[in-house]
Amino acid sequence: MPEHQKKAHDFVEWAKTQSFYENTTIIILGDHLYMGGDLYPPIVKLQDRHAYNAFINSAKTTDKNKNRLFTTFDLFPTVVESLGIEFNANGLGLGRSLFSGEKTLLEEKGLKKLNAEIEKRSIFYEEQLMKKH
Repeated sequence: MPEHQKKAHDFVEWAKTQSFYENTTIIILGDHLYMGGDLYPPIVKLQDRHAYNAFINSAKTTDKNKNRLFTTFDLFPTVVESLGIEFNANGLGLGRSLFSGEKTLLEEKGLKKLNAEIEKRSIFYEEQLMKKH
C-alpha cells in the first residue's frame, strides 16, 4: 500500500476507535485518477479510471453508489446529505446528490452538451456577480 493510502487508512482506523466516530462522517475525495493496481485489472486504460471517493459513516445511504456519472457540482448536495441535512429540492446549485434518485446533469445531458451549456455567456453573472464595487 502506498504511503498516502496507508496514512488515510490509518486515520480512518484511528477515528473508528474514538468516542466521536458514531457522530462523524468522514469524506475522502480524490483529486486525481486512481492509480493503484488493486481496484482495476491491468488492462483498464488510465482514461477509463476515476478518482477514489468514499463517504464513511454517512447519515444517508444508497444502493446506487457505484459507477455514477457526476461532476464536482454534485459533491455539494452529496456532502450535505451525507451529514444528515435534508433539503426540499431536486439538488443544490447545479449539483444533484448522489444519494438521491435524481440524475446528475452529466447523466442527463452527457458531457458534450453539459460542457456547451456551462460555456455559454451569462450576462447576469457578468453584470451582477462580477461587477466591481
